[in-house]
Amino acid sequence: MTNVAPADSHTVTPGMGQTAEPRRLETVPRRQRGYQSVTRDYQIAPRLTLDRHKLIQILSNLLSNARHALQDQIQGQRVLTVRIRAMMPGSFAIDVEDSGTGIETAILERLFEFGFTTKKDGHGFGLHASANLAKELGGELSGQSDGPGRGARFSLRVPLSAATEQLARRRA
Repeated sequence: MTNVAPADSHTVTPGMGQTAEPRRLETVPRRQRGYQSVTRDYQIAPRLTLDRHKLIQILSNLLSNARHALQDQIQGQRVLTVRIRAMMPGSFAIDVEDSGTGIETAILERLFEFGFTTKKDGHGFGLHASANLAKELGGELSGQSDGPGRGARFSLRVPLSAATEQLARRRA
């Protein structure tokens, strides 16, 4: 017979809305091997209620990909920029931009495909899963690059009403 202890008061049921401040979820260390510069540009700092774990998963994946792109960059400065900005009324974007290796135009079309990867040891799950999580939050994830050696920018767009929309989808 197994005894099951009651849940601790600090635990949170996954999928439930938690208060999140995106500027506090960004976890780029000030000094990390491979970066010459980390820039934080928070034009807005919304406080919203959504599934914080999904947001953390997306940001962790984008920051990890940026770190790899910067480490692989041979020439030029290695700059990582994390930006939070207002979009059309009622939404905001979190951008993760790097000056790393960049992405070929032909590859941009396949970035979010399940199993697609350009990394030697990659599996092709990260961006696909992140795009799906963004949709679950009522938003979308996009990526762009001006080509090899020109860096990349990934933008997560989320409505400020993400929690309300998420609850409505769950009840449907």
